[in-house]
Amino acid sequence: MTSGLQQAIFDWTLTLPAWQRDLARRLSINDRLSEGDVEELAALLLADGAEDSRARPLELDDLPSDDGAETPVELIAMGDMNNINSLAPGQRLRFAPGLTVVYGDTGAGKSGHTRLLRRSCRSVERGEVLPDVFDPGAVEGAQTATVVARVGDQDRDLQLDLAERPPRVLSSVSVFDAACARIYVEQSNVVDLVPRPLVLFDRLVRAQNAIAEHLREESRALSSTPPEVAAFAPTSEVGQLLGQLGAADVDYRLRALAKLTDVERTELDALIATEAEIRSNRSAELEASARRTASAARNARTALDDALRTVDDGVLDQARMLRRRRDETVAAQRRLAGDALADAPVPGTGDEAWKALWEAARNVAVSRGSTFPDTGDDARCELCQQTLDEDARRRMTAFETYVRDDLEASLGELRQRAHAMARTAPDAKALRDQVNAWLAAIDDDALNATVAATLDVYVARRAALLAILSGETPPTPDAAPTLDALDLTIERQTTAAAGHAALRDDAKRRALLSRLAKLRDRAHLGEHLGLVLRHVQSRRRGERIKAALRELDTQKISLTQRRLGAQVITDELRDAVAEELAALTPDPPRVTVSGSSRKGQTVIRLELDADRCSHSVAQVLSDGEQRALSTAFFLAELRVGANRSAIVLDDPVTSLDQTRREYVARRLVREARARQVIVFTHDLAFLLLLQEQARLDDVPCHGQTLLRAGGRIGLARNELPFEGLSPQKRLKELRSQLDGLARLDREGHLGYPGEAERWCVQLRQTWEQTIEEIVLGGVVRRFIPAIEPKRLRDVVVDEDIKERVARAMERTSPWAHFRAPSLALPARTPEQLTEMATELAELHTLLDPNKRRALRVVPPAAARTGAA
Repeated sequence: MTSGLQQAIFDWTLTLPAWQRDLARRLSINDRLSEGDVEELAALLLADGAEDSRARPLELDDLPSDDGAETPVELIAMGDMNNINSLAPGQRLRFAPGLTVVYGDTGAGKSGHTRLLRRSCRSVERGEVLPDVFDPGAVEGAQTATVVARVGDQDRDLQLDLAERPPRVLSSVSVFDAACARIYVEQSNVVDLVPRPLVLFDRLVRAQNAIAEHLREESRALSSTPPEVAAFAPTSEVGQLLGQLGAADVDYRLRALAKLTDVERTELDALIATEAEIRSNRSAELEASARRTASAARNARTALDDALRTVDDGVLDQARMLRRRRDETVAAQRRLAGDALADAPVPGTGDEAWKALWEAARNVAVSRGSTFPDTGDDARCELCQQTLDEDARRRMTAFETYVRDDLEASLGELRQRAHAMARTAPDAKALRDQVNAWLAAIDDDALNATVAATLDVYVARRAALLAILSGETPPTPDAAPTLDALDLTIERQTTAAAGHAALRDDAKRRALLSRLAKLRDRAHLGEHLGLVLRHVQSRRRGERIKAALRELDTQKISLTQRRLGAQVITDELRDAVAEELAALTPDPPRVTVSGSSRKGQTVIRLELDADRCSHSVAQVLSDGEQRALSTAFFLAELRVGANRSAIVLDDPVTSLDQTRREYVARRLVREARARQVIVFTHDLAFLLLLQEQARLDDVPCHGQTLLRAGGRIGLARNELPFEGLSPQKRLKELRSQLDGLARLDREGHLGYPGEAERWCVQLRQTWEQTIEEIVLGGVVRRFIPAIEPKRLRDVVVDEDIKERVARAMERTSPWAHFRAPSLALPARTPEQLTEMATELAELHTLLDPNKRRALRVVPPAAARTGAA
C-alpha cells in the first residue's frame, strides 16, 4: 500500500536465489506461469544452485507502483485492437475526466476491453486475454493494442503487447470486475482481501507448487532402474561407485573401470575357463597336462637353441676362417713343393705314392740303424744301392725338407676340424621331426608358425655352414626369429599348472572367483556404459530434484507474507472495510473484520459471526451479498490508499438489489470527484442512476457506447445509446438523422416508412423525457426512485407550454402505439418530420434554464392572485 512496502518486498527478493528472483519477476507480469515458464524455472532451479546466466531477477521497476508513489494517471482512450478476443480492429474508445460510462449490450465487447485493462493495469486477478479463437490463423498471432494515458499534464501513447510486460505507468490504474470479485470470496468461512502489493506472495506459493508438481512427475519418470544397471551388486566395485553420486568424478571413474586392457581381457577369459574347471573338478588332470605341455615346449626350446648355436653367426665366421686357413696352407704347400721338386726327373715325385715310398725307405734305414737320408760322401740309395753323387745327395736333402715340413700336418688338422664342425650341427630332418613331435599337442598357430620359421632358418644356416666348409660361397642366411612364443607358452603353461593346482586350495579358489566377478562387472559395465551413465545422470537429477523440492517449500514465503502483511493491515483499512460493508450490507453484525495470514496469503477476513458455524460464506450469503462484500473491499482499498489514478469497473452492480445499486452509483460518483472513474455496464437503469447522481453532485459524466453489428464486435461510438441521452442530445441525434431519411425518401427506398415510423417513436420518447426532466423539472422521474419536491419551485407550466406538449403528443402518438391494420397511416414526409423536430427544439429553447425566468408565463390563476 505504500512505497515502503514495495521497497520491503524488493529487499526481501534480494535474499532469494536467482531462480526465485526470476520467478518473482515473471509473477509481477503474469499471475500464473505458463507451461514454458514452469519448465524454464525448473531448469534454473536444478542448475545445482549456481547463478545461471539465463535467470533474469526481479527489479524494483518490475513491481507495481505503490499507491501514491506516482502522479495520478488517467485514461484518455484505448483501441487499435489486434487479436484481442474478437474485438474489431480500427476502433477507439474514449474516456474523459470525472465519470465515463461505457454502455453496451451483452456480447458488444465490454468484457474484452475490461480484460485487456485488467491484464495491463492494477488488478488482483490479472487473468488471461484470449486471442480470436474463432480465427485459427490468429491463435498464435501477436496480441497488441494502444492505450492513451494522461500522466500529470502529459499525454502518452502506450503500446501494449501481451507477450511483454505492460507499461509500468498503468500499474497505478485499478480495475475491478467479476473475476476480481471472485478473488475476494474464498470457499472456506472467510472472504479475503489480498492487499495488492502482497498478491505476489500468493502467486509465489501457487507457482512453486506448480513447479514442484512438474518436478515430481519427472522424478516418477526417472525412478525405474534398467536391468543392466540392477545386475551390479551393491558391494561390487561398480555397485559401490554407483552409490557415490555425490562424487564429482563418478563419471570419469566409471569410464576408467569400463576399459579392460588386453591383459585383463585375457585374464577374464582364463578365469571364465577356471570357473568351468572348478565346476568340472578336473584341476589335477589339467595341471598334469599343462606341465607336460610346458615340458614339451621347454624341450623344443632347448633343442632349437642348441641347434641354432651350431650354426650361429660365430660358427659361420669360424667356418669361413677355417676354410681360409686351409686354402692358405694348401697354397703354401704348393709353393714349397714347387721349390723342392722343380727339377725332379721322375714324374709324380712328391705325390702321395711317392711319399709312401719315401717313408718306406726311411723305415728300412732306421731298422738297420742308419740315417735317412744319408748325405755323406759314401752314401748309397736305399733302393738301388748305388752311391749317391753330389747332385743326388742335394736332391735327397731337398726331398727330406719337403717331406718334413709341418704344412701337411696343419692341413690335416684343418681337415679334421672342418669335419668335426660339420658333424656338430644336427641333421635338419631329424631336428624338425623331434621338435614337431614335442609341439604336436600345442594348438597354437602363431607358435607353430614361429617354430617352422625357426627350423627353416636353421636348415638354411646349416646348408650355409656345409657350403663354406666345402669351399662354396652361399648367400648370407637370415637371422633366426626370437622364440618368445615358446617362452610365453612355457610361462603360460607353467602358470596354468600352478593355477590348476591352486584350485584345490579353498582360499585361492575364492580369490580367483572374486577376481572373476570383478572383471565380469567391469566387462558388463563396458558393454552398457552409455546406459549406465544415463542412469547415473538420471539418479543424480533425481537427487537434485529431491533437493529442489525442499527448496520449493513455501513456509518462508508465508512467514514473510505474515510479517509484511502485519504492516499493511492497519486499523484504517479495517475501519474502511467495515464502513463500506455497513453501507452495502443490510446487517453488518453478521460478519466480523480481522486481518491475518494463512497459506501464503495476507488477508482481511470477514468471518461469519455465528457460533460453531462451519459453512463457507458462499454457502450462507447470496450472490448479491457476496458481490457487495467484494465491492466493499475494493472501495475500502481505494479509500485508504493515497493513489488517485483512474479506476475501471465492469458491471459493478451485478446481482445487487436496488438499494445497493443506488449506493454504488452514489459511491462511484463521489469517487469521481477525486479521480477518473470508468464504468462499463449493460444496465440502462444503472446508467441513468449514474447520470442523475453525477448531475446532483455536479460531476462531469461522459458517455460511450460499444456496439455489435454486421458480425463485428466492439464498435465504438462516441456517445451513449439513445435511451441514455438527455432530451437535448436525443433531439440533436434525431435532427442529425433527417438528412438520411430525406435521401431515402427521394430514392424511393422501401425502408423509408419503417425508418420514419421509428424516428417518430423516438421523437415521442424524447417528448416524454422532456416532460420529465425539463417541463416538470425532474421532480418525478421513472428511473429515479425519489421525488424531489425542492424542484417544484422552478416548475411553472403555462397554457402555451401545455398546448405545445398536447399538440406534439397528438402528432406523434399514432406511430407510438399499436393500431389495427385497417388504420394504417401514411408515413410522414421528411418535411413533416423536420417540422416536428423544430417544434420540440422551440420548446427546449423556451424552457432553457438561462432564459426560463424571462420567458415564464404566469398561469391565469396565479395572475389573478397577483393582481388582487
